[in-house]
Amino acid sequence: MPKTFGEPGKYPDTKARKITLSAFAVSLGAMNLMSIAFGYLSAAKAPPLGKGLAFLVWVAASWGVIKFMDRVTTKATDERRNYLKGADGEHLVGYLLEDLPASYHLFHGLQLEAGSDIDHVAVGPGGIFLLSTKNWRGLLTVSTDGKLLHNGKLPDGGDVLQKTRRAAMMLRERLMALVGEDVYVQGVLVVPLAWTDVPSLVRNIAILRQDNLASWIEGAPRRLDSGKVTHLATAMHALATTALSMRENKAKVVGGQVGSTSRP
Repeated sequence: MPKTFGEPGKYPDTKARKITLSAFAVSLGAMNLMSIAFGYLSAAKAPPLGKGLAFLVWVAASWGVIKFMDRVTTKATDERRNYLKGADGEHLVGYLLEDLPASYHLFHGLQLEAGSDIDHVAVGPGGIFLLSTKNWRGLLTVSTDGKLLHNGKLPDGGDVLQKTRRAAMMLRERLMALVGEDVYVQGVLVVPLAWTDVPSLVRNIAILRQDNLASWIEGAPRRLDSGKVTHLATAMHALATTALSMRENKAKVVGGQVGSTSRP
């Protein structure tokens, strides 16, 4: 069983939770404003006709607020569903990667830039593999210009192969800065539950399913000896730990928890 750092699916799980809390906060704030306005109108001293007109305005405004809340919660529900679907895919891929031998090191949820994360990285005798997970159903094909199509259409996220390559290059640059030498990072797109009518390599990005993921990585030509694997895994661990520490410090700053240690 490989050595593991991080938790698969944690980033999309966290995003889904934040979306839920944000939608709840907006809805709660809107309801509080409606309640305050209603209480003010009830207590206000005004002629019956004027108060009646004011209540009609309040009813109309409340209807607008309700429609706004409906749009907010609908959008939040769709986004939350997408993140949870992504998290389920990452959990599955994390489970499948546990079939790799003990000579491999796994890193899950590596966040090198704001707004996205690297789903998985495997480091072992076969090299360094950056794995991007898409929890898709249906059929994957390749267009005439080399772009991956999901059920005959370009995915909402655009050119996923280009995004996977970009992530692999970013990881390569970070690792090179740490180890002081050139490294190669193989980009992998994992679609565990989709049917694929594509070559195993498209634009030098491997496309793998649940039935061949671990075996493909384990069967890769040997690139690294045990010492090199340990060296690169240590660098990966330092990279992952630094990224995690930076996120935690940022969260403390946002939460107002960073400042002078002494209190009056």
